[in-house]
Parts: sequence; C-alpha cells; structure tokens
Amino acid sequence: MKKAFYSFAAAALLALSACGGGKTPAAPQPAEAESEPIDTAFMKANAGDYKSFDGSKVITLNADGTAKTKNMAKEYDHWELVQKGEGIAALSLQRPGIDAPVTEDAMLDTKESALTIKSETFRREKPAKK
Repeated sequence: MKKAFYSFAAAALLALSACGGGKTPAAPQPAEAESEPIDTAFMKANAGDYKSFDGSKVITLNADGTAKTKNMAKEYDHWELVQKGEGIAALSLQRPGIDAPVTEDAMLDTKESALTIKSETFRREKPAKK
C-alpha cells in the first residue's frame, strides 16, 4: 500500500513539475524599430558620380540616399552610411532581389573621393579650383 502511495505521489509531482504550475510565461514584447539619425551633411558632401578607372562604369550616389548605375552588372538603387571614421566610411549599397533587397558593403575614402566595391575602385572628379 505504501509503495502504491509513494509511486502515485511521485507521478503527481512529476506531472506538476512538467506543467510548470499552470503558469505560461508572457510573450516578450517586440522591440520597436530604433531609427538612427541620418547624417545628411555627409551624404550631401559625398554625393556625385563615381567612375571606374576607364570611365565606362559609373555609380551615382545622390544626397537623398538613392543610387543609379551605368554599364554595371548590378543595378544599385539605394545607399546609406553604416559607420563613419576619420577619412574613411563604411557604406551599404542595396539592389533589388527576388524576395528582398540585397545589401552589399562598400568603403568610401573621403580624402581621396574613392568608392571601393568588391575590390573595384570608383573615383569622383574633384571640382576645379578657381
């Protein structure tokens, strides 16, 4: 009789511990998307046409964050600043994909006005000094 009672009590305790006391944890609230401020001065200062060495390929970065390409295999349509350092900045270039936009990394040398995408460098012409 005692064995049956102890085995019943052990089974009851196991069932209670498996259920977790009947309390279900509350679902975590989704974090609101944090919007980072856009450095418009940086975008205006570095907007322009960046040409390849032979001048056949051109990437145009506009101050509003849009981009256009000429004679390139990939059609970039958006760019944004990821991280800015002294003399160099990390950029993100986006192009349309099948399901979602495809993002590629790029480096911008602000002193030399050179944009590097996958080991190909594009340079912006500096305005002539008067």
